[in-house]
Amino acid sequence: MNENPAVKIRQLLGDVVLIPIYRLTKNPVEKNWQRRTRESMQDPNYLRQFAGKNIGVLLGKASGGLCTIDFDLDADIEPFLEKNSRLRDTTLTKRVRGCNFWIFLDGDFPASTTLTPGGKKLGEWRADGNQTVIYGRAIDKRKGETEPTEYKFLNEVPPIHIRFDEIIFPEGCFE
Repeated sequence: MNENPAVKIRQLLGDVVLIPIYRLTKNPVEKNWQRRTRESMQDPNYLRQFAGKNIGVLLGKASGGLCTIDFDLDADIEPFLEKNSRLRDTTLTKRVRGCNFWIFLDGDFPASTTLTPGGKKLGEWRADGNQTVIYGRAIDKRKGETEPTEYKFLNEVPPIHIRFDEIIFPEGCFE
């Protein structure tokens, strides 16, 4: 991203709430970041906080229903897409492994949860009160990473609009 990344992200995602994240982490700079609103994005003092930082997106109702499906492993992505071909046409981001599908939910959607069909952790459903990092670099030493890696777009298109009940998750994800 050559221009201001916050501007480019909002051009792609629309009127969403961005969150400054400490460099090389997934941790928001502010303590009460969940309380940010779209009006925050008009405040020059708030926007200055993004300089030199990673950028996250506040999910759920605060950002017009934008949610993410976070897969932990590459191997789980294609089987999910085989049942959800519309998601091939949405924003897709990745850092090291797995990916995040970015979607606007039309209508109601469930609270954020860990996706554990059959007791195996698949990833997360991220909605109200969560954020997903979309820009910057991070390192997770707990997962054995030794070098920071960049967040990147695998599919740099606007998120699709979909109803939650149109998404086919593996059985047991929302029990």
